Amino acid sequence: MNKADWANNMLQDQNFLDVFKDLQDIEVNNMINSGADDYEVRQNAYVKFKALDSVMTHIQAMASQKQINASRWKIL
Repeated sequence: MNKADWANNMLQDQNFLDVFKDLQDIEVNNMINSGADDYEVRQNAYVKFKALDSVMTHIQAMASQKQINASRWKIL
């Protein structure tokens, strides 16, 4: 199994997607429920949220790589 197949499997796994969504929701709630003076709490939650977003984007890019390779122009 190559990386593209692995990434496609992960994106089809509803348990993985649910856990990932839960982790993102936790960080959004940390930002929303922070106090007015809790700049550091919001900043940490934002950094964690962006890291999760970056991981998901990378997995999606890996999954798309097979399609990208197939649609590239081939030089004869």
